[in-house]
Amino acid sequence: MRETAQIVSAQLDGKLDAQDEDIVEVEVEEFMSNIETVRAAVETHMEQNVMLLCQILGKKKNERVSLNI
Repeated sequence: MRETAQIVSAQLDGKLDAQDEDIVEVEVEEFMSNIETVRAAVETHMEQNVMLLCQILGKKKNERVSLNI
């Protein structure tokens, strides 16, 4: 599915030639038929990133407090 998402992303970014659009049509259809799975995977990944960023920011804030910054 990752490769399919990369193909769709390239198409959306205009990185595919018009002649290649027919070739990737099957991949685009596969991506769209699995859009709920893609959405859930992206959501989970983003939630994990947000949690990690919050942990990093929390540590930075605690470091500043201990240094009286």
